[in-house]
Amino acid sequence: MSPFRPIFILVLVTSVVLILQGCSWYDNQTTYFNTYYNANRIMTDVEDEFAYQDENKRTKPRVLVPAIEGVEQDQSAGAKRQGTMDFLRAFIIDKTKLQPVATKVDSILIKGSKILANHPKSKYVEGSLFLMAKSYFYRQEWIPSQQKCVELAEQFADGEYSPDAHLLLAKNYLIQRKISQGKQALSRAVDVAWYRERWDILSEAFRIQAELA
Repeated sequence: MSPFRPIFILVLVTSVVLILQGCSWYDNQTTYFNTYYNANRIMTDVEDEFAYQDENKRTKPRVLVPAIEGVEQDQSAGAKRQGTMDFLRAFIIDKTKLQPVATKVDSILIKGSKILANHPKSKYVEGSLFLMAKSYFYRQEWIPSQQKCVELAEQFADGEYSPDAHLLLAKNYLIQRKISQGKQALSRAVDVAWYRERWDILSEAFRIQAELA
């Protein structure tokens, strides 16, 4: 037997193993990309449905009554809290509005959980965390939504979705009547949005701060 034959066989076997591992890695990457892409696409469908419902729903405009001289305005803490609750209610997706897309929201959570569980170091983790945070928020599950926002903010402080996560976290806190934490998260959202030049987030954060003033 030629002395080179065992070496040739070893090299051949090693090459085959490396090729198979490469194919496996490629398949995994493709699978996780498709999972994240589908979750993102479904979220677009969900939010398009919300926008469609809003467009077809008549809403009464907010009427601001100017102060009348000689008439004392009610500035009690209770009245202010009630006004805040009315304002926050606009963020909440009611069950009737959610019902047509409830299964799609469930699907997003399932897909996101798969990515986090099976590929925790993937580049799709940040986006998956935000999709899950929004899904829980739409289901009025404030604590899980809050937790996903915190995870994203801690793991991806300078990430693409960091401004969005901070703003959503602020909304979660405010809806739960955690006003102090909500204001802190809102302030942080302003800082992060300014740094990332996310003027849309900055504008909404300023609007919420004005409502809370």
